[in-house]
Amino acid sequence: PLARPADCKSMVIGLAVSHGRKGPKRSDFSMVGAAGSIDPYHAQFTYEYFRQIRDSTPGANNALISMLDAGLKALLTKWHERWREYPEKLCIFRDGITEGMYAKREPRADGKNSNVFDIEVKLILKACRELDPDYRPKLMYVVVTKMHKTRFFAVDTAAKDASGNTKAGLLVDDDVLSPRYSEFYLTSHAGLKGTSRPAKYVVLLNEIGFTPTEFVNYCNSSCYSYARCPRSVSVVPCVYYAQLMAQRGSLLQCQEIGDSSSVGSGGQQEAYTEVAIHERMKKLNFCL
Repeated sequence: PLARPADCKSMVIGLAVSHGRKGPKRSDFSMVGAAGSIDPYHAQFTYEYFRQIRDSTPGANNALISMLDAGLKALLTKWHERWREYPEKLCIFRDGITEGMYAKREPRADGKNSNVFDIEVKLILKACRELDPDYRPKLMYVVVTKMHKTRFFAVDTAAKDASGNTKAGLLVDDDVLSPRYSEFYLTSHAGLKGTSRPAKYVVLLNEIGFTPTEFVNYCNSSCYSYARCPRSVSVVPCVYYAQLMAQRGSLLQCQEIGDSSSVGSGGQQEAYTEVAIHERMKKLNFCL
């Protein structure tokens, strides 16, 4: 349903947020990385990264991408420059949010919506309308996470690989899953050391029409196309690319240029500047 080389109407997008290093010198903003496919086989990616102010108040939800509409518009614009049209299907793989951030619950006392999924879908649709009032693609929103304590072990020796882990391609889609969501665990990689940790996929929106079998096969097959590794990886590559762009963006926009000599009181002044990127590199996934 996604990749059709004849028409190239689908785009896969990975989203990730990096909050930077911990400690007293931690910056007051988070970096968002976004990677979007621009070819029919979802193997070539373009990127965007941008920063957003981190809310330091207790209980604040800093995982929300408040500027998602601007970042998505930039990705779709690059798609349009190449294909002279916008994709008809958008498949969003979202990293970095937990079940409490997308579970349905009562509104907060101040009346604000704290559901990350609801807010980000509205921002996605807003970006599409701003590009073209009649543009309304079919959406798929999937949460991908490895922030859990679930592990699977092979009982039979024939089901184990050389490291003693389950073999690559293990799928668990019943018994240990939540009845409220369409989700599954996929161990798409072969463990090299320690116990393999499966990736958990939670499908929150599916307008594209993926069947469970088709989507599992797509995710597992995509894990063999990561450009940095000749083996299968544990998460779909677009999420890895988004994580790399968020980390690289933090390095490019968080250079410390202040020193004690510039402060009259003798203290250290911290300032940040953005490193200029060559125009040719802006169209490439240069974090690889």
